[in-house]
Amino acid sequence: MSRHFSRLAPLLLLIGMLSSCIQTRKERESEKVNYRKWSEIIASDTLRVGTVTSPTDFYFYRGEPFGLEYQKVSRFAEAHKLKLDIKVTGSRDSLMAWITSGVIDLSITPFAMTSEISKSYDFAGIVDTIALVVVQNRSITPLLRRVGDLDGKSIYVSSNSPAEMRLEQIIAEAALDSLHILPVDSLGDVDLIKSVADGDSIRYAAVDTRLAGLFERHHPTLDTELRISVPLRYSWMLHKGNQSLTEQISRFFSSSSNEEEEGDPDRLLTMESGNYFKGLRSPFPTPTIRQGAISPYDEIFMQEAKRLGWHWTYLAAIAFTESRFIPDIVARSGARGLMGVMPATGRAYGVSKDQLLDPLTAVRVAVNCLRDNEKSFSNIRDIHERECFTLAAYNAGYGHVLDAMRLARKYSAPDSVWDGGVREYLLLKSTPKYFNDPVVKYGYVRGSETVKYVDNIMQLSALYQGAKSKGK
Repeated sequence: MSRHFSRLAPLLLLIGMLSSCIQTRKERESEKVNYRKWSEIIASDTLRVGTVTSPTDFYFYRGEPFGLEYQKVSRFAEAHKLKLDIKVTGSRDSLMAWITSGVIDLSITPFAMTSEISKSYDFAGIVDTIALVVVQNRSITPLLRRVGDLDGKSIYVSSNSPAEMRLEQIIAEAALDSLHILPVDSLGDVDLIKSVADGDSIRYAAVDTRLAGLFERHHPTLDTELRISVPLRYSWMLHKGNQSLTEQISRFFSSSSNEEEEGDPDRLLTMESGNYFKGLRSPFPTPTIRQGAISPYDEIFMQEAKRLGWHWTYLAAIAFTESRFIPDIVARSGARGLMGVMPATGRAYGVSKDQLLDPLTAVRVAVNCLRDNEKSFSNIRDIHERECFTLAAYNAGYGHVLDAMRLARKYSAPDSVWDGGVREYLLLKSTPKYFNDPVVKYGYVRGSETVKYVDNIMQLSALYQGAKSKGK
């Protein structure tokens, strides 16, 4: 037996060593983490973030990124000399999966800081307390102050939104049988709020406090005191245990100089041209023709319009709409100069942001941009239709127009016709149902602004042409 044991001993020892190695390897694998520490992020020179597309988190406007959360993370990245690698999705579930698997370092779309989510994820950054509120115009009295006051009222909401679901709960809980919920596909939360603020046909709308509070600070006609849900704390989310990144984010935003800046809805949610020019001094506050001239830049418009093949009054109409013919203006959106060109667009054509304040340079860049956009729509044979598509791309960005065309095709609408086709789907891209549609690649856009822009340019160009033909 001793001889057998002596023969087996080396084998048993080898098995034990292999078992120990396997166990050690398993332990090492279990200790591996699917996140990058701060030192690794710094070494890579890039911060990887995820977000959903929305008017508050992240979206593209004229080819440039916007959004409240994007603004915050940009300041953080810039302070640490990091580039941003932004991954966009239409699903919060995808963000959670990306964090878990290490695809992204953090989600800048805020998540509710519930005990359940906190078991698997950490939170960092500015904490917002968010609830659902009813937005109303102060001029309409009496103001709603209790949930019971909703009975007999019509409340507008974005279709399939948390506000719609919460109002349905209120009807069941409080037996408010006369509360009318009016879900709309054609208007997003931003449009609903502005409609209430402007005193239009919409008297009441239910939205979240992030948007409502932002607009209330700039629109004194708004009242947002009636809450219809329990407030929850929201913040950026990252992998559980990533203490080094959590500490860096918390340290940055705890500094008084990096506290959240008060948002400007015209800056962060794109600008409304008519409101932007209020109070600005311009020799051309309204579209007029003086001494036979539309503006001091008519010769430039005439010269450059030849390269585009459009009537030169289109360029004059764009310039009036973008700048009121103020050549060195810088809009809240970042658009610069006579033609409202974004800095990124200028760079694409080899022009600096300062050079965009030169009238001739600005018009040349605008014409180059319009020409390139029009070439992209060369399959649209009708000249008027092609002009509408080109102007829409100039205002919102080419990608958003492509999205609207894809939506039109999906829903069996004409994709090469503006009115009755792509125009309607560009409007719908401000609502979650449509900007999160799988065929959409560029996310949220406030389509009502772009539709209004195209209408204004067309009407103003016709006005200028008519006045010039009469010799006025």
